[in-house]
This record gives sequence, C-alpha cells and structure tokens, in this order.
Amino acid sequence: MKHFVVIANAYKDRNFALTNKIVAYIEQKGGTAKGLMSNVEAISDNEFELEDIPQDTQCILVLGGDGTLIRAATRVETLEIPLMGVNLGTLGYLCEVEEATVFDAIDSLMADKYMTEDRIMLTGHKRGSEISRVALNDIVIHRKGNLQILSLNVYVNGEFLNNYHADGIIVATPTGSTGYSMSDCGSEGRYDTAHTEQCSQSYVKEHCAFRR
Repeated sequence: MKHFVVIANAYKDRNFALTNKIVAYIEQKGGTAKGLMSNVEAISDNEFELEDIPQDTQCILVLGGDGTLIRAATRVETLEIPLMGVNLGTLGYLCEVEEATVFDAIDSLMADKYMTEDRIMLTGHKRGSEISRVALNDIVIHRKGNLQILSLNVYVNGEFLNNYHADGIIVATPTGSTGYSMSDCGSEGRYDTAHTEQCSQSYVKEHCAFRR
C-alpha cells in the first residue's frame, strides 16, 4: 500500500497533531496521504465528505476510538476501502493499533505485510419511506413518545420467529454483539466472534410474561 487517507476525531487529535505526523511519515517513505476531520463533537463545520477521499486510496487510518471507527466505516462503506483503527480513546475493542505502535503498523502496510478482515453490516429500512441506514454494530428499534411497551413480530429470512413485548429490540452484528447486548443482558448476553456471518438479537426490558 502507498496511498492513504487519515480520518481523525477532531476532539481527540487536537490541531491534527498526530495526523500531521502520520501524513509526513508516509510521504517521507514515498507514499501519499491526506488528512480529513471526523467532526463528531461539532468543534467546527469541517466534516469530511466522500468526495474528499482520492480514488486511488488503498487504506483509511481512523484516529480516535471505536465510535469514530464505526462512524467512519458506515460513512465510507460504499467505497470498499480497508480501514485500520488507531485508538486515542479509553477502551478500544475495534481499534487494535495504539498511538505508540501506529508507525510500525504503517511500515507493515507499506511493505504489504497485513491481513484484512471482512465484517458484515446491517441495513435498516423504515416502512413507507425510502430512507435506509447502514450499521456496522447494531440497529435499535425502540419506543418513542407514549410510555407503552411495544408488540414486536420478529421474522428471520421471511419466516415468523416469535412475538415479543418489550421496550425495544437490538439486532446486532458480531461486531456489535458485545456492545448494547452486554449492557442489556449482562453475562446472559450473546457475544459472537467477528468472523461469523450471523446476527444476534436481544430485547430491551422484555416482558416475559407476555411471550407466546
């Protein structure tokens, strides 16, 4: 790999300090790199657009935390470019590279000593609307407004599974199965490895007495 884009969380990489070091390092090694801002904390209005990513980009480095990586992945998923997360936050389950090791990782990428890992994604559609959303980790359907439980008919591959009464439902990919599922279900939750091609579901405050 020689052509990179660096997407940095504007709050965690202040003044593009690490981004500028990475861009300079890649250029010194004969590659090309471009720094872009992920403005999730609304520090400014300089959020990147897909058009800002050069067509010859071979890898996107995402500086921040898991949230920054997830948002970047859903934003650029149509480009089908590999991403590597660099953890600048607290816990980094998805960002396997730390600031102290990022330059060693870049050396490996530029020497073509790397492996890629495919992750499945979800697409959510709203009935009666053309709007859809893509998610790397999970999609949550929850109640809004009236304080009433929901009656949820769940279908899998077009086949009716069950009817549930709950405050909501979480459909998670293997990537997201340790997020809300862990928070909602604790030790009883289901956690899948990233390599599996399956989804899990859990329920927000399910009323088991009404299950049928």
